[in-house]
Amino acid sequence: MNRSTNDSYYLPSSIELTQSHVLIHRLALPLKNAISYLQQFPQSEYEDICRDAFELGFLCLQTAQTRHGNELIKQQMESLLVEFQQAVRVIAESFGQE
Repeated sequence: MNRSTNDSYYLPSSIELTQSHVLIHRLALPLKNAISYLQQFPQSEYEDICRDAFELGFLCLQTAQTRHGNELIKQQMESLLVEFQQAVRVIAESFGQE
């Protein structure tokens, strides 16, 4: 996002974590889809809708990260299995030669 230093609306934002909350101060999000979605509802519902969107978004990110981690583990296990099968084949061939 381009922030003009002359525009007082774009004061520095910050995100802080407490034991039970994410505190977002002066965060401007230029999300046209979010704006058009929120405009369908009364302003009194914006906070609940945004909270749900953040929760759903973080759940999606967490799920994607877990799946990526699982894929890496699966690839490593398959690689180890191939190495194991090759080692067993070498051992079996050496017994066959003796």
